[in-house]
Amino acid sequence: PSQNMFLASLVLASKFLQDSAFSNRTWSRLTGIETREITLMERLFLSLAGYRLFVGVAEFQEWAQTMAQHVAAVQASY
Repeated sequence: PSQNMFLASLVLASKFLQDSAFSNRTWSRLTGIETREITLMERLFLSLAGYRLFVGVAEFQEWAQTMAQHVAAVQASY
């Protein structure tokens, strides 16, 4: 589910950006998801991302523009 991929992205972002990040055991306690499952979600996310965690400025701006267009389209449908 998309919630699992979102959690995996948070876990990996935390580990990528912080010197002292939560362990998967701590994430498990916080979320109620088994440690093993969190580890599997991390591995799947990394595989899908081609093991690339760094995103350059141009790529981020392109993504942000796409998201802004999507949000505007969703808002217009209400």
